[in-house]
Amino acid sequence: QVLRTALTALAVVVAALLLERMLRLIREADAAHLPLGLAAQVLLAKLPEMAGIALPPALFAGVLLGFQRLARDRELDVLAAAGASLWRTARPVALLTVATAAIALAVFWFLLPHGRYAASRLMHQAAQEALTAPLPAGTFTRVGDGVLYLQPRGERAGLFLYQPGPRGP
Repeated sequence: QVLRTALTALAVVVAALLLERMLRLIREADAAHLPLGLAAQVLLAKLPEMAGIALPPALFAGVLLGFQRLARDRELDVLAAAGASLWRTARPVALLTVATAAIALAVFWFLLPHGRYAASRLMHQAAQEALTAPLPAGTFTRVGDGVLYLQPRGERAGLFLYQPGPRGP
């Protein structure tokens, strides 16, 4: 009962974190004119971080809701009347907590650094591509105060820059 409820709570918390992060990444990708696929890759790279953040509250919610259900159905009273000690009742939950702590430790020590590195590498790659993107030939591009024009290939091919002087054009 506790495990099923904890897994459901984990799925709900991770989905909520994913939605919040996805909206932020889409907004940033749109502002920087980056491809949407890059935002999805960054989101997948940050999945271990979100899972690590969501594990403790999901376990807490699972334990709380599982024991609430046992108490509501009077199963805890039946276990106590049958002679089961509190430790015997709580032992599976304690083992589940130790297993969850081991999983969280593995996520934070191993998966989280790799996910953060992959996300920062993707963002750095996108920034490099945006900086080194070729200028479209035959169009005027505003850069700061000046204007760049890339002449299409031909007899006078080249890059032309117009920048107004201190007195204006």
